Amino acid sequence: MNLNTKKFFLSLIPILLFSPLCIVSAPSYCQKISGFAVYSNEVDWNLCRFSLIEASNKTGIQVYRVTDPLELNNYQHVIILGGHLAYLDEFMPENLANVYLPSNIKAQLETNPAAKIIYNLTLGGTTFYILAGHTRKETANILYSDFDGDTFNNIREILSGTNPYIKETVVTNLIEKGVSEGELAFIFLGKSGLIIKTKEHLIAIDVANYLKPEEINALKGLDLLIYTHIHDENYNKEAAEEIYQKTKCKVLAELSVYVSLRNVIPEEDLIQLKSFEVQTYHIRGITIKAVGGSHTVPVMLPLIEVDGIRFFDSADSSYVTTINLLGGADVAFVGVGGGSPSTSPEHAYKIVKALQPKVTVVTHGDSWNNKLFLQTAQERGFEAFVPEVKQIYVVP
Repeated sequence: MNLNTKKFFLSLIPILLFSPLCIVSAPSYCQKISGFAVYSNEVDWNLCRFSLIEASNKTGIQVYRVTDPLELNNYQHVIILGGHLAYLDEFMPENLANVYLPSNIKAQLETNPAAKIIYNLTLGGTTFYILAGHTRKETANILYSDFDGDTFNNIREILSGTNPYIKETVVTNLIEKGVSEGELAFIFLGKSGLIIKTKEHLIAIDVANYLKPEEINALKGLDLLIYTHIHDENYNKEAAEEIYQKTKCKVLAELSVYVSLRNVIPEEDLIQLKSFEVQTYHIRGITIKAVGGSHTVPVMLPLIEVDGIRFFDSADSSYVTTINLLGGADVAFVGVGGGSPSTSPEHAYKIVKALQPKVTVVTHGDSWNNKLFLQTAQERGFEAFVPEVKQIYVVP
């Protein structure tokens, strides 16, 4: 079969040909392609493609342009641009909105000049999102509008798997997000703060006091809270106690933090990160290997293996040779500077060289050090990016 399927990645690069993993006649056990297929005529595509690319860049979710309607069921998610009156062309030979939209929504699109609709349905394991306005201008406007007023535009919410009509915290959005085996979704909180969602687990690292009360309330199902060291930008005692009281999670803490929390968290739920060469911990189905780092205070560096993925967090430690004993990682969160006297783009690169991750996420940086590290990544040929605060990303 000669497929006319196109793809764009997480940056503004030319669209490349892509051959899907499954064909229409494949058996039901054939795995669907993750990410979102987009089906539209050429006019709607040109009006919407930059919003789609920007949202893909922000969320880390891949988006593919697909022009053969028979191939759409091979994808987990499909976005259809335009309503039942959108014209047909070589890129959209069949109007699927006309097939799927109910009559009352069609009537609204025809009679209301301000109509902007997001309609979704699931067929054969594929979720379809139809974005349609009274005119093609209103259709394009849907993507960058923010229906629920939560600061995330509609297309970013759709790619992130959240409801663009319901205002949620970013933590709620992360927790509700579907994550596959071998993937992780995360929110960067600032400095070294992270909340990480894998297929079956939720982990928080060095969250200090970055979370609002409603975000702490949303942390249902938190399995593990890790503190690498006692600096204020990593650890806040009151916030740690509140998170524990709300979630009853396990807390894995460097010695200074462990001592600080001994009187407020029960002994059975508080575990000390010990600074031997390599220490291994097994907590709620999560395996953590940790080594001591190098900083102005004692710091522990965890490599976490869970749900088919291995990820490492360097906080703002210097490179230490014991990192080499941890083995490889799929994802590395590395501090590059940002006011820390211990780390730098050079130290971060040594960590990446030791772990050989598929993706490197830059934390604890500033504009200058981030730029230097990204230049190193480009020169050395490894993938790295700087996340925005409190946005959802999926890697690798």
